[in-house]
Amino acid sequence: MSILQKLTKGLLRGENLALIGTSDSGKTHFVKEELIPELEKNGKKVAYFKDGSNITDQEADIYIFDEVESFCDREYLEEKYPEEKPYYTDEYERKVKDWFWGYKKHDRSCFYIITRKNKDDIEYLRDHLRWADWDDRKLETFVFK
Repeated sequence: MSILQKLTKGLLRGENLALIGTSDSGKTHFVKEELIPELEKNGKKVAYFKDGSNITDQEADIYIFDEVESFCDREYLEEKYPEEKPYYTDEYERKVKDWFWGYKKHDRSCFYIITRKNKDDIEYLRDHLRWADWDDRKLETFVFK
């Protein structure tokens, strides 16, 4: 089963999913050009938000959030990249926590697109992200290759 089929099937069943990949890997293009049309072909109304600062109240069956952040792997990243201290600035952390409030408001099937620097960081997050930071909803994670 292709990743498109797996994601479509999960979202149609009302699951919450996360897609993790590197910058400029084509995640957003895949979602906009393949996943959203597939969901709409299945009769679902989809709301897409390009980042946490652009979340608005919309009625939809499925919500897609791009440029999502998770602190699940914070300690791992801080240890791996000690030269980037602090890994998350106070200002960025406050911004992300505001985004979390936006994610929490949408309790239907949700899809989160997350970026990490490289394969190791992606695999670490995939292996550890089981519950959303913002409201403890169960997540199934997928790697975008």
